[in-house]
Amino acid sequence: MKKFMLIFSISFLLLLLEKELKADVPEKIEQLVYTIIAFNGKDYTHTFCRENEETFYLIADKGNFITVRKTFVYYWPITKQWNADYDLLNEMIDGHIELREKKSNEIKKIDTSVYTYFNIRGEYESSWKIRTGADAYREIENWKKKYNDYIRKVEDYHDKFEIYRKRFNELLKIITDLQSEGEDVSKVLKEIDSLEQPKEPVPPQYYNIPPASPEEAFIFNLPEGEYFVKFIMKDGTVLEGSEKKVVAFTRRRKNGIGFEIIPGDKWTKPVQNKNPRSVLYINGSTDLFLRPFIQDEYNDFYYNKMVRNDSTGNINLFNWLKIQQVPDAKIGLLELNERTKVIMEEPFMVEQVKGSGLGYRIVPFEPEGKHEGGRPNLIAFHIPITGNEKRLKLCVKDRNDNIITGSERQIRIIHETGFRKILLIYVLLPVGIMIFVLISRRKKKNVC
Repeated sequence: MKKFMLIFSISFLLLLLEKELKADVPEKIEQLVYTIIAFNGKDYTHTFCRENEETFYLIADKGNFITVRKTFVYYWPITKQWNADYDLLNEMIDGHIELREKKSNEIKKIDTSVYTYFNIRGEYESSWKIRTGADAYREIENWKKKYNDYIRKVEDYHDKFEIYRKRFNELLKIITDLQSEGEDVSKVLKEIDSLEQPKEPVPPQYYNIPPASPEEAFIFNLPEGEYFVKFIMKDGTVLEGSEKKVVAFTRRRKNGIGFEIIPGDKWTKPVQNKNPRSVLYINGSTDLFLRPFIQDEYNDFYYNKMVRNDSTGNINLFNWLKIQQVPDAKIGLLELNERTKVIMEEPFMVEQVKGSGLGYRIVPFEPEGKHEGGRPNLIAFHIPITGNEKRLKLCVKDRNDNIITGSERQIRIIHETGFRKILLIYVLLPVGIMIFVLISRRKKKNVC
């Protein structure tokens, strides 16, 4: 009987566990979705608009790639997000999109195009390019040629390096044998010196992100405004569930200046200052390292919905988005004598402090000294902080020494004063009096 009850209990628990696990598996629903590869101001973001959503959002005057397909969607409660299972179903729908502008009611037909997109990145800036049709295939072939040339150079490098390595080892053995026999090794040493080690080839520098494989999509490059879209099938009928509203929005302000601020004693905890009117408060205990960047300001609600269509945001709030580092910048620092000191960007190396402190310190990069063969951890503007300043003013200048609008900042240095000690006394004084009274009472009781 006991054995039967044990088996029954285990079976019952397994049944409950099975139901619990099944409850955690989200229900997948087949839906018509608009898949969206949207330009987000500096890169591209993948999202989708499901049937229950009436609107999707795009940045105006930029290339965005839209497709219409059937797939399964499901809600994941852990992340509180909707996801699509393209592995289970990914059926493209044939037809075209009909786009109508809200203001003019002008209707435009959009057909699919073969496209690719890629990124060319300079020292600071990021540049995305789009190619369509035959140009897309040419761009991809150009990338393949550069890549294959690089692979051939790598293979050639390995062959030459193997020959170099073998000959070098052979000469070393010859020198060892000659030295053991007391023979002259000067000729062999000259040959070793004359050996030229092959140089490793440099990867293709033109592409930071190479062209993507060619795909077909509807390319939306819309002026700012509101639009209505619907999908027209091959037989001329409107696909059910395909009617959506499209909001093409743009930045409210552009080319603002923000700062990434790295305290000298907290390398791992940089902070960003994006508000042009803000004041920077520091305790004056460490130097600052700054990296100015260009930023654009977008509506919080529109931007969040563009990045992920099922997200939320505040329609009345605007946020700054970091775009890129300011190229060829200089920092003008107004000192106590009202003279402006120009600070240039410099390379630095972050070193771990030895001992129990386990902190970091930022030191100038020495390529021909102790840092030879390495690369700098940080390229930034060094703002030294001494114990004398109470306030500093700085601005960012361009390559022509012109002050960039919106780059002015004020730094206020809060030095420790004796008020903290006085405050500590006022806090601890009542506690001390109470302890004194308790001790006095205990002594009186003991005397009695």
